[in-house]
Amino acid sequence: TYEFPSKRYYDKYSYGTSETEYTRGKLGDATFEMAPTGTKGNWYQDYAYFPRGSLPWFIRGGNYGDGANAGAFNFNNYGGNASTFVSARAAISNLN
Repeated sequence: TYEFPSKRYYDKYSYGTSETEYTRGKLGDATFEMAPTGTKGNWYQDYAYFPRGSLPWFIRGGNYGDGANAGAFNFNNYGGNASTFVSARAAISNLN
């Protein structure tokens, strides 16, 4: 059995099948604070999508293909494969 490190070192997100289940956000990591409310969308209209199924990783800030929807408040799901258009930040997602 795998043992996780102390909870103070990571945030564990609940499993979800939809990238727009914003109730999975955590206060303090910007997924809760920047989740879309009403019809206005995420802060400054940046994308806000949670990991799901085959896209189990978070990316932050977006990529050049996101155009005006990329920015400091963007968070999106990603498959984790190598890419020349996605920057890297340390983030781990466990969908078990």
